[in-house]
Amino acid sequence: MALTVTRGLMCASMLGLLIFAACGGDDESETSSGTGGAGTGGAAGDAASTGGAAGTGGTGTGGTGTGGTGTGGTGTGGTGTGGTGTGGTGTGGGTGNCGICPGGSPVCDPASSLCVECTSDAHCAGNGVCDTAAKQCVECNADKDCPTGQKCAPSKQCNAACGTGGATCGGGNPVCEGGVCVECTSDTHCAGQAGSPFCNTVTKSCVECKVSTQCTQAGESVCTSAGKCVQCTSDANCQNGQKCNTATNDCVQCLSNANCPTGQSCSPGGECKATCKANTDCTGGGQPVCNVSTGICVQCTANTDCKDAQKPACVVATGRCEECNTDTDCKDTQKPHCTAEHKCDECSASSHCKTGEVCFDGECQGN
Repeated sequence: MALTVTRGLMCASMLGLLIFAACGGDDESETSSGTGGAGTGGAAGDAASTGGAAGTGGTGTGGTGTGGTGTGGTGTGGTGTGGTGTGGTGTGGGTGNCGICPGGSPVCDPASSLCVECTSDAHCAGNGVCDTAAKQCVECNADKDCPTGQKCAPSKQCNAACGTGGATCGGGNPVCEGGVCVECTSDTHCAGQAGSPFCNTVTKSCVECKVSTQCTQAGESVCTSAGKCVQCTSDANCQNGQKCNTATNDCVQCLSNANCPTGQSCSPGGECKATCKANTDCTGGGQPVCNVSTGICVQCTANTDCKDAQKPACVVATGRCEECNTDTDCKDTQKPHCTAEHKCDECSASSHCKTGEVCFDGECQGN
């Protein structure tokens, strides 16, 4: 009888151990740990724009078992020139959302996201000053920008001073107005001038038109405030869904990548083209290098891409090979300064000229 009880107690003890093990025991027993999936990197940012989209962390699922803990994955920002994805910091080549700007309008205007000639005087080094309203480089904005004996005319040109103690006006600027010689003050002063028979009384210069009805050439039926017949001044002047590039007054397919279908990018010429991912996607057209941040084929993204000895410097903002980026690129002692147009010339600022002279078109001009 005692033996039977002892055997019963042993069986019960063994059964308890089995149950204890099956239930996981205390917190130090085996615990499975679930690991979250890797996050997806953010998309690369547009050139000259803010960094790419934020990376998304993966969602981890906790493992089964007491104390099992799921760990969320970490999102990694995608890398792009013009900015890395969120998870990193975008470092653009400029501001605005212009993509790659063409050579004639190399600056992205952040207010309009259009490629323009300038937004500050620094963009006109060696070529006058910036008319920040028109976003164009001009000879002068004020008399101080002109050589001795000249004043800034309403046309933003340095003309001879006239009136008391001044010169007698003649030649192409025969009218004295406000102490400076100008081209006209009325249409009669423009009579007989082919292509510019009207007087713009704001700029005091002879122009092509004053109203759009005076623009009769096909494809240039709109008159600008500057008196020039152009294709457009707004999207309303364009057809088939085209956009008006108000910096050039041309109707184009796109102004930014947002205007293009998926898989295409907006080229500097305003055309939607297949987005490139590598140099092998860029064949023909003299643009063999892929700017992977914008998906656009360009001439260069680094100086090593420029093989022409006359144009060894890569201007990354425009993707073009030019003569210079800085004065150190200019080896000719007669043309030691690099202008805003990336050309080596006599001067890139009036401080490079003699007293009384100003720098314009890369040359010191004055008396």
